[in-house]
Amino acid sequence: MRARLSLVAILVLGLTKSASAVDITACGQSVADLDTGVLQADLDCSSEGGDCAFLDYDDEEVACSGDLDCPLPFDFCARAAVRLGAGSALQLNGHTLTGAGVLCSDGGTCSVSGPGTIVSAPVGILTGKKVVASGLTADGGIYGILTRRGGAILTDVTLSNNVRDGIWSWRGTIRGSGVVATGNGGEGVYAKLRPVILKDATASNNGGSGVDGSPPRGINVTAQGNGGAGMISPKGASVVDSTITGNAGGQGTIDIQCARRPRFANTICGRSLNTGPNGGGSWGICALD
Repeated sequence: MRARLSLVAILVLGLTKSASAVDITACGQSVADLDTGVLQADLDCSSEGGDCAFLDYDDEEVACSGDLDCPLPFDFCARAAVRLGAGSALQLNGHTLTGAGVLCSDGGTCSVSGPGTIVSAPVGILTGKKVVASGLTADGGIYGILTRRGGAILTDVTLSNNVRDGIWSWRGTIRGSGVVATGNGGEGVYAKLRPVILKDATASNNGGSGVDGSPPRGINVTAQGNGGAGMISPKGASVVDSTITGNAGGQGTIDIQCARRPRFANTICGRSLNTGPNGGGSWGICALD
C-alpha cells in the first residue's frame, strides 16, 4: 500500500510540475519542457538574437544576432521573443509580439495559442518538430510559420502579408481548420514533401499558389486570386465543397494543377492543368477546360 501511495504522490508531483506557468514579461525568456508561458504584456523584441531559420549543413542549429551570422546564402536570423522547450506552450493572452517570434525546441511538439498576434517577426513560429497553433495571427514577417520536420496542426490561425510563405513545412503534414492565408508573397500553405489537409479554410491573394501539398486535400476551401495555381500537387488532389477560381498559375489561368487526376465533388474551378507524364492538357473537370 505504501508503495502505491508513494507512486501516486510522485505522479501527482510530476503532473503539478508539468502544469506550472511562467509569466512572460520580457524578451528572450524561455519556457522549460512541459511548462506553460503566459504573455503578460505587448513586447517589441526586434533587437533580440535567435537561430538561423534553416539548419546548417550538418543539421545543427546556428545561433545568430543578425542575418550575416547564418551560413546559407538564402538564410536569415529568426529572432526569438520567446523560446519553448519540448512539450511546452505559450499563451499569447491577448497580446502582441513585434519583431521576433516563438522558437521551439527540436526536442518535441510545442503549442502556441491566442488570442494574440505576432507581427513583423522574421518567423512567427519556428520549430523543428510539430507545432500546434490556435487563435492567433502571424502577420508581416518573412514566414508566418516554418516547420522543418514535424508539420503543424492549426485551428483558426491567420497567416497574412508575409514576404515568403504563410506556412512552410519541409517533412511534416499540415492539418488546418479555419486557416486564413492571404497576402503572402509566396505560397499561402505549403508542405514540400507531405500532405496539406484543410477544412473551412481560405488561401487567397498570395503571390505564389494558394495551397501546395503532396497531396492537398480540402473540404470547404476557397482559393482565389493567387499569383500561382489555386491548388498545386506533384501527385493528385481531393477537394470537396470548395471554390478554386481566378488564379494565375504562371501559365495563363490555372486553378488546379496536379500530376494525377484530382478527385472533385461539388467544387467550382475555372481551369485545370495535367502535369503528369502524359500531361500538358487539362483534366476536363473545370468550367473552362
